[in-house]
Amino acid sequence: MEYDYYKLLGLKIGCDAAEVRKAYLQAARRYHPDHNPNDAGAEQMMKVLNQGYDLLSNPGKKEVYDALLFAHYEKTRKQEPRSRDTSALSKEARKERARQILRERELQFVADYKSRYRTLRIQLLLLPMICIAASLYAWLNWFADEASYDHLFTLLSLVLFLASVLRMAALLWRYLNVRHILKNEKFNDAWLYGAVLAVLGLTPWLVYEGAQWRRAFHLDHYSAIAPLKVESLHHGLLRYSFRVGNKQIEKLERGIMWNPSDLERSAAAYKVRYSNRDPRIAEIILVSPTP
Repeated sequence: MEYDYYKLLGLKIGCDAAEVRKAYLQAARRYHPDHNPNDAGAEQMMKVLNQGYDLLSNPGKKEVYDALLFAHYEKTRKQEPRSRDTSALSKEARKERARQILRERELQFVADYKSRYRTLRIQLLLLPMICIAASLYAWLNWFADEASYDHLFTLLSLVLFLASVLRMAALLWRYLNVRHILKNEKFNDAWLYGAVLAVLGLTPWLVYEGAQWRRAFHLDHYSAIAPLKVESLHHGLLRYSFRVGNKQIEKLERGIMWNPSDLERSAAAYKVRYSNRDPRIAEIILVSPTP
């Protein structure tokens, strides 16, 4: 395309006929040959201005011209080689697009949190109670002598406790993330990971030590003696039972070195000391020398 009449007349694309006429009259006064007698190109410039006015003042011609002008600039833009400045702008645009995508994801994260806020709040109310119940169950049923049948349930309660802690940590992480997103701040979650690892590492040890103390306390302060009945002895694992009231309690004991062929006579020298508050807490004691 030879001329851009919008630039020549100082107009913007989309101008109306009145603006075209006003700009044409101003340009005609400036470039008219009568006002520029010594300028050989003034006459040619007036011809170009007249052509531009003819095109832009006619709505039909103007529409066709706008389409041709747009196609011309689009073709020119595609044919232009990329310069360093263009590459830098493109790099900056990519960074801005990445920031925009990250922001959109953060806003979607916040919207998802708000839509599930009620469910998450109920979980935050229930999970601490599950943690307390599971840790108490483990504490009441974990005995250091490995003689209780409740060990499996104790381990399951600890697994439930640890799962609840992890879930609470995830909910807390989500809440703090949403809070920092709304404040447009960066969330540093290193302390949260440290706290979760400390809880996961210390809880089993605390439960174990607490159960040991509870067992020793019961046997020292609430002890009672009952006859021992041997059920079986296999590879040093003794299965025995004793009666407390109407209840028959069975236990396992490791490390017994009795001779299976003389089991009853060896067992006669031993009795069971148990807690009358919790008979599951028990140990085998020697009451007379083995014959």
